[in-house]
Amino acid sequence: MFYLELLEILLIIRNNRYYELIKMCGIAGIKGELANKKTLNKMLQRTSHRGESIYQQESLLLDKLTIGMNRLAIVDEENGVQPVSYNDEVFCIFNGEIYNYQVLKHELSSYYDFQGSCDTEVLLKSYLHWGIDFLNKLDGKFAICLVDVKTDMILLARSILV
Repeated sequence: MFYLELLEILLIIRNNRYYELIKMCGIAGIKGELANKKTLNKMLQRTSHRGESIYQQESLLLDKLTIGMNRLAIVDEENGVQPVSYNDEVFCIFNGEIYNYQVLKHELSSYYDFQGSCDTEVLLKSYLHWGIDFLNKLDGKFAICLVDVKTDMILLARSILV
């Protein structure tokens, strides 16, 4: 079963039995029986110009799902290795810039501990706290891939291009 919902520009894939390719803004992934690291790395090679050479092919391989990216390290290079995870149940890969991430981090700091100053970690914990509505709180230019293993959901979101 394939489920697609549009909320501004938002794609959710649930319980997908088909082989679906996911690729956006330097983020790539494969969902289905064909998900493997070798194919993902080939996909990421095609977008290698979108990331710095020392941050190439940061990836995650789960059962029937592999996602990855080529990262430009702007905020917190040391702690910004992606994907960022929470209890190995929710994973986030992010490209772009969230202008208000420090405001969101401050708002969330009474609920969550933060390991560094990485904006990707703020996005992940925003999702944990507000659910999909966290997208309405973001100010910036971004592409996000969020995987929630418990709910079997992949969320792909991109800011509106103007």
